[in-house]
Amino acid sequence: MKKYSLGKTGIKVTEMCFGALPIGPLQANISVEEGAELIRAALERGINFIDTAEAYKTYPHIKKALESYHGEVIIATKSSAKTYKKNGAKYKICAWIPGADLYRYFPFTCSQSHSFGL
Repeated sequence: MKKYSLGKTGIKVTEMCFGALPIGPLQANISVEEGAELIRAALERGINFIDTAEAYKTYPHIKKALESYHGEVIIATKSSAKTYKKNGAKYKICAWIPGADLYRYFPFTCSQSHSFGL
């Protein structure tokens, strides 16, 4: 599958992204096990990019899909935090905005990178 550079980050993401919203409780409400199977099937077919958000409540699905998976996975996530300064942001991640052909850098904290418990 074709990959694109994510801005100047050096990160390469696949042209297709697995959007996690539909598998979560806000839409189809697929079980964690079934959702993980769908995500894992996408990863095994070459997709390395997952889009999610804290509000989607799909972190458990993603965590289960990544158990014993050793390939590279890029996860773009969002949070409803009002400011990053209150969270002690020290780093930045790059988020690709699908369909807009642009990217933006967003601050995040180390603790946010551990949300999946991996």
